[in-house]
Amino acid sequence: MTSTHVHHPTFAEKLRDYSCPLVDLVVDLSLGHVDLPEVLDCPVRRWAWFADMLDHPLWGVATEVPALAALCNEAARLCRWTATGGNADALAHQWRSLVWSLAIAHRFQRSLDETETLTLISDLAVDGADHCAGREMSGFEALLGYIATLRAVHGPAARQVLIRSTEWEAVASSDQADTATG
Repeated sequence: MTSTHVHHPTFAEKLRDYSCPLVDLVVDLSLGHVDLPEVLDCPVRRWAWFADMLDHPLWGVATEVPALAALCNEAARLCRWTATGGNADALAHQWRSLVWSLAIAHRFQRSLDETETLTLISDLAVDGADHCAGREMSGFEALLGYIATLRAVHGPAARQVLIRSTEWEAVASSDQADTATG
């Protein structure tokens, strides 16, 4: 019996295929036709990347959605703390506090970019709580939330921002993780 291995394009390859609309990339991700970004494979790198999704000066959400910059920055701090393996009980408490802040923020009329940003942070908060409870999480929903947020904020330029984020290196963020351990 022979095995056949179907090659799935990587996220980065599909992202750089300009003939593929971002919405199709999301569908392909959801159906498993595209491999997830490698950064999601390692929990430490995943959390550091999530932090930069929120507050990186070139492709982070906080600079583009100033009304929610404080929530983005708080979630980024918690992501970095999660990446460094801080005290699980204290970290879980902080993630729960963020959920309450998000619930309050959701009560106000929001623009599309703000709504998508709140959804992204909510996905990260759920992942953070799951992580603190010892449950496995992939970061898939946060990735989809990030794509949706970029589309709301940047429109057609979202692809370029997303490409920059896939070129991310953990080393570039290591000093931020060191200073934000809790």
